[in-house]
Amino acid sequence: MPAPKAIMKLETGMGVMPLTEPLEEKDEHGYDQWREKIEPFLISKLEEFHLLGLERLTADELWAFAKEIMQKNKVEMKCHRIVGQLMRLSVNDYMNKLRVEMFKDMDIFKDGEPLF
Repeated sequence: MPAPKAIMKLETGMGVMPLTEPLEEKDEHGYDQWREKIEPFLISKLEEFHLLGLERLTADELWAFAKEIMQKNKVEMKCHRIVGQLMRLSVNDYMNKLRVEMFKDMDIFKDGEPLF
């Protein structure tokens, strides 16, 4: 069975053009439909992160992080808004997310007493 389609409108200088894109089943907010269109921006941001020391970060991991931030900030489904949010991300934002996840996964109580 083919993936469901989302119908959007692309505003251009020559009017409004309808776009039809397949939706991913896992992406309840619909951001995945934009990934192919904004891939150059994603790669640019990934290269920036690599230059700043995150050489192991992949495009998929960066996109998952960007989607998480966009969902949290309720970024509207417009190309310029999604690209703007992606380009606004910093290495510090990503490292903070990793740090929070690390503390969530860490067992801070050992033998009933806190480690700190």
